[in-house]
Amino acid sequence: MLINDGLFSNYELIKQNHLTSMIVSDHHEYTEVIHLNTINNMHSGFKELYRYYRGVSSKYLNRYLALYVFIRRFSGMDDQKKLMVFHQKTKDFIISLTNLNVKTQNFLMI
Repeated sequence: MLINDGLFSNYELIKQNHLTSMIVSDHHEYTEVIHLNTINNMHSGFKELYRYYRGVSSKYLNRYLALYVFIRRFSGMDDQKKLMVFHQKTKDFIISLTNLNVKTQNFLMI
C-alpha cells in the first residue's frame, strides 16, 4: 500500500507496481498509524541516512533500508545491547558469508 497525498507523480509508481493507494490529504482521513507526518518523518530519516553515506546505489537499496530499520528499531539502546541483539540473531549462522550467500539467502532484506 502506498500512502500519499495525491500527487500526480505517484500515479505511475502505483500503476507499475500494482499497489493499493490511499490518499490522505485531509486531517479527517488521518488515523494514529496512517498520518502524513509519520510518512514525512520516515522520509526525513531515509534522507538523513543517505546524506551520511553521501548517496546510495539503488543496487543495494534493500540493504540500506534494512540498516535504517535496524537503527530505528534499536535507537534507544546503547551500543553494547545492540551488539548483543545482533549476535543473538546471527549466532546460528555457522556458514561463511559471501556476497553470493547474502544475495541468495536475502539476509539483509526487510
